[in-house]
Amino acid sequence: MRALSFLSPLLLLSAVLSARAAEPATLGLQVRASIPEGDLRDALGGFQYPGVGLSLVVEQDFELPVRVRLALGADRWPRKSGTLLATDARAYAYHLTLEGVYLLRPDEGDAAVVLGPYLVAGLSACAWNLEYGGSAGTFRALHAAGSFGFGWRVTRSLDVELKAFAGPMDAG
Repeated sequence: MRALSFLSPLLLLSAVLSARAAEPATLGLQVRASIPEGDLRDALGGFQYPGVGLSLVVEQDFELPVRVRLALGADRWPRKSGTLLATDARAYAYHLTLEGVYLLRPDEGDAAVVLGPYLVAGLSACAWNLEYGGSAGTFRALHAAGSFGFGWRVTRSLDVELKAFAGPMDAG
């Protein structure tokens, strides 16, 4: 039920943006694999399998060569024997992200259909949930994070990105 309350504002924003014909806007789904690092990797007992994530994304043409992206998403890292009390641990992250997309070849037409390379950078509000020892304990935290990456628009409906997403996580 909470997911629906988070998705409602984003869906409303996407409907408004898609109704504006003068400026190209796109609504999409972002699927990702992620490798935990630092304290998150330690809490999960090291790296065994990548985490998976899914986001609903609205991208709006700002002014060539810049586009603005708003994403609401969630990530999950798999259960593995962790270092917290020598028990199993599982982590989830929910985030709202605002990013700028800088097209590296903007002179090739409409921003929504420009194919090729781009840079992306942004800020996120993250809610973390780390469960360990079954129902024995849960750690929750809110924090800000940043992202930076490189992408390639392969087709109008497919982008490939390599992105770092970093922010503080309580080592305790």
